[in-house]
Amino acid sequence: QFEVRRVHESPGEALVLADVSIRAPGGAGARYDAAIHYLLDDAGDIASLRAFWDLQDVMSQLASV
Repeated sequence: QFEVRRVHESPGEALVLADVSIRAPGGAGARYDAAIHYLLDDAGDIASLRAFWDLQDVMSQLASV
């Protein structure tokens, strides 16, 4: 599940703040917040995408099952 909480836009780029929930095979799951930065080219297509989240926290949640 991917729930957008906030979007910050400027010409040619955007930053999306989202809450993410994942479920892995076997039933392990994790919930975390993420920041996703989109950079667009002149045609409006995604030229670059960078995402940030606390990987250590996600891995800990997945391992706790």
